[in-house]
Amino acid sequence: FGVSSIVELTEQLHVGRRDHGELSLLAPAVFVAAAAGDPVATALVDRLAAEIVTMAGTCLRRLDLLEREVPVGVEGIMSAVRLTML
Repeated sequence: FGVSSIVELTEQLHVGRRDHGELSLLAPAVFVAAAAGDPVATALVDRLAAEIVTMAGTCLRRLDLLEREVPVGVEGIMSAVRLTML
């Protein structure tokens, strides 16, 4: 990211000198690290999984589909790295 510290990156994000979307560039590395057993990366992926479950449950509840079997797909980086942990 061309910064000398995470503090510098955080400041740039906070004051709007850097787009938050740039952080998505880190996603592939986080998934690879999680698959290799890195505890911090694994915790991030676990949190993501919990968020996906919450989002899917909310959608199904709002559509009154909780009593039906409904397939839920995950695409993007998660399927690209073929993670079995999700």
